Amino acid sequence: MIIKKKVITILVAVMMMATALAVPSFAFAAEEGATEDAAAQNTESVESTESTESAESTQSAQVEKEVVTVHGVRTQLVSRISLKIKWKRVSGSNGYVVYAYNKKRDKFTKIKTVKSGKKTSYTVKKLKPNKKYYYAVASYDIKKGKKIYSEKSDVVSGKTPKKLTPQTKGFSKTPAAVVRKVARSKKGCAYVHGTAGPRSFDCSGYVYWVYNKSPQVKALHTKRFTRGSAQSEYQELRKYSIGRNLRDAQPGDIVFYSHSGSTSNIHHVALFYGNGKIIHASSPRTGVIIQPATASGPVAAIVRMPGL
Repeated sequence: MIIKKKVITILVAVMMMATALAVPSFAFAAEEGATEDAAAQNTESVESTESTESAESTQSAQVEKEVVTVHGVRTQLVSRISLKIKWKRVSGSNGYVVYAYNKKRDKFTKIKTVKSGKKTSYTVKKLKPNKKYYYAVASYDIKKGKKIYSEKSDVVSGKTPKKLTPQTKGFSKTPAAVVRKVARSKKGCAYVHGTAGPRSFDCSGYVYWVYNKSPQVKALHTKRFTRGSAQSEYQELRKYSIGRNLRDAQPGDIVFYSHSGSTSNIHHVALFYGNGKIIHASSPRTGVIIQPATASGPVAAIVRMPGL
């Protein structure tokens, strides 16, 4: 009996030892499983973060692409040496950039940043006459302090004329055409010495009224000058002289006359009308008429006002 009890005791002890040894094994297995689950969760978190960053990056790229390309770009003649670039307004735009395009080199050069989304034109000045020019326009938005630009518009061209005449393409929209039209509106008005419009004029009073009193011409922002005689008007405007050759004159130019061709004894002033003619307050007999430019004697000087 004693032996049987010892055997049973030994068996029980062995079984208890086996059980004790088995528990850590299960625990380790559970811990390993938990580690794998955590790793999997971390991987999913990283993938989720990367996915979010990728989505944000895509959205950012889409925002940049949303800046609208400018349409309706065109050029308009201003003078022998000026072209106006015009375009359609881009709603919500913060501004525009005007580029000159060199066709031979296939190169764009920024010439002007227009810092207003509402302004839709820019005048390029001091160009060479009788030359073709090319331009493009882009819009920009400001996002978080950074300018985001649209694609450039289609390239458009414009040509400056060798000489500006009433027959020049686009002449009707030039400042010179405005002066010519205003001057013609007074054709037939009476000549009265000492008057300056709006229904009667002497020669200097007529030129003064066209440039200083006509609302249409005043809107061109040409220089104002004081009312005086033909000689005094020349003294005030002589810095704008282009010489005395009528072949160089264009509509809107002021033509001064003297008996000898000298600027020291100017006695008459008129406006060049185009095609070799002037419009002026000639005399009490004729009033304001259009005549050949040589009808009033030798030319002393031709003045071209700023903007023309």
